Formats: sequence, structure tokens, C-alpha cells
Amino acid sequence: MLVKPDDLTRKNVYKLLTGMVVPRPIAWISTISDDGIRNLAPFSFYTAISSEPPLVCVSIGHHKNRKKDTLLNIERIGEFVINTVSEECVEQMDQTALEYEASVDEFAEAGLTAEPSAIVKPPRVKEAKMAMECRLYESLALGADFTLVIGQVVAFHIAEEVYVPDCKIDHAKVKVVGRMAGSYTRTTDLFAVKRR
Repeated sequence: MLVKPDDLTRKNVYKLLTGMVVPRPIAWISTISDDGIRNLAPFSFYTAISSEPPLVCVSIGHHKNRKKDTLLNIERIGEFVINTVSEECVEQMDQTALEYEASVDEFAEAGLTAEPSAIVKPPRVKEAKMAMECRLYESLALGADFTLVIGQVVAFHIAEEVYVPDCKIDHAKVKVVGRMAGSYTRTTDLFAVKRR
């Protein structure tokens, strides 16, 4: 079956993209406003793109023809934190996906602890087993409704219980949650393939 994006509505293009690009990691992004209001929201158009320099990117869609608070804060402050979502935090993460007024502290709404970051201004989620402090490296408008944010990682935070010596992660202990179209997925069913 051949389907061309030009023959579909915007909503149906989105449904096919999010149904075919799976599983998708979740960037649970914490930012801070000029007024010091903490913001926290999840985004699943996200990936790592370089290790030298260490760069990650996330595409942030606009809401009701305006930039989301996360994007506005990143553009104004130039810093953000990407927190990893584990099974233990999935309900709180989902709550932060709701649309709140810019004056609302999503950490407080979700009952999460805002842990001071080591380098950047925005706090990280203390309950997250992994987090990356980032500085804005570049942003790029994608059409009228999305902005690609590229962040340079300036600090990694890894919980002791999931860290394996020589810079590795025990993913069975992290229990990362991802996106599968409109649902969430567990990442605990791991297997290896032997190369020839």
C-alpha cells in the first residue's frame, strides 16, 4: 500500500509517523521561565545526534498556533534538562503532558522533587534515574508548527544503582518507558544478536 503525505490530513500524517517511528524515547524536559517558574513536559520526537560534541535534539510542536512554554523558556534562558522516564514515574510524566498555564509549576502539580542542576539553571527531576543538563546549541524552525531544538550536553546525572563501570547503564534497572504511537511501551524485554 502506497500512501503519500500530500494526500493525507495533517492529523493522519502525524498518526502514521508516530505509528511507524517506534519505539520513541521520551525527553522529559525541565525548564525555567524568566520569572523562575519551573516547567516540565514530555516530548517524544527526540534522539541523540552526536557524541563529539555531545548533542541531542527534540522537535517541539506549537500548541494552538503559539510556542509551548518549554520552547519559550529554552529560547529565553538557553538551558534545559532532559530527564529519563522510568516506569515508576510514568503517571507523573503523563500528568505533566497536560496543558497548564505558564504560571503553573508542573513539578508541584505532579508531586515531583526539583533537584538543583550542577551547571544549568533549570532543575532536574530528582526521581529520574538519569538526566542530561543541556545548553541550547541551535534551534531551527520546521515549517510553521515545529521547532527543532539541539542541545549540547554539559552534564550527565546517573543514579548509582543503574550505573555500570566503564560508562555503561543497566537498562533492566532503569526500566525506561517509551512511546508506541499513542501508547507507552516498556523496554525491559532485552535480547542480543550475535554478529557474524
